[in-house]
Amino acid sequence: MAKKSVCRTHDCSLCCTLGTDVPLTNKDIERIKELGYKEEFFVEEVKGWKLLKLEDNTCVFLLGGICSIHKNRPESCRLYPAVFEVNTNEVIVDPECVYSDEFRITKKDIESLHALSDLLDKERAERLAAKGLSVEQVDKIVDENGLIDEIEEEDEPETVDDSNEEKQEDKKNEEKEEKKEKIQPAAH
Repeated sequence: MAKKSVCRTHDCSLCCTLGTDVPLTNKDIERIKELGYKEEFFVEEVKGWKLLKLEDNTCVFLLGGICSIHKNRPESCRLYPAVFEVNTNEVIVDPECVYSDEFRITKKDIESLHALSDLLDKERAERLAAKGLSVEQVDKIVDENGLIDEIEEEDEPETVDDSNEEKQEDKKNEEKEEKKEKIQPAAH
């Protein structure tokens, strides 16, 4: 796919401003960190996915309409506009790309996108497993809007034992009374 020349020919960076989720591999993250960027600056984690951070729907590395890390950009960016069609899981040219008619997807692009997808799935599963979660669990977790923004490590569930709380409160009160009695002089 001759996407470099198409984008550069038209000075186009629209794909960097569409608010698209760009998944990152561990290798992408390490490569960008080697440039001196802190992970917190360019990565956000959502449902176990590591995604390129956006500001106002725009990639944090897009400066003056130019990718500031172009030679070290994530693999997802390198393969764009080759994307998966959600309903059929086919590799297509993203219809949101205004120059989509100028791109041709090759067999190598398709293979690369499938390999990237497999790697991203594997790394996500490993990330979630490290937090004691499975992909299946996370994909079932939803908030009242049907979405979940971030997965936190699961803590042990808090169990409230009211009788135990009352006993602790009573004990504290007894200790306070005992201290008062020791401090106050005896009444004559």
